[in-house]
Amino acid sequence: MRKLNKKEEQRKASTENILTCALDLFVKNGYRATTIDMIAARAGLTKGAIYFYFKTKDAIMLMLLGEAEKYIVDPIEEYMANEGPHADAKLVKFINTQALLGVTNRMLI
Repeated sequence: MRKLNKKEEQRKASTENILTCALDLFVKNGYRATTIDMIAARAGLTKGAIYFYFKTKDAIMLMLLGEAEKYIVDPIEEYMANEGPHADAKLVKFINTQALLGVTNRMLI
């Protein structure tokens, strides 16, 4: 994996900052009530800077959902690949555990 140059590192840091701030606001206020202005203020950026990285609020949410997939969908797919054809009962237990995780730690969903 190649090393990021300074500009790429800054872009990555800004993107992560926006996503973290947006997630906090979505959890606190709900998706609909959270505005780009609110995200910009929390991130310490201008509204234009937010739009430079993400064209819409939906794009921010889609990126967050993609990140969540790493913690939810990928483990299920890996589990199914390793457990073979008789994994149904174990899969139900796994899904129940994931659902409980979502209820107890809303920041992950």
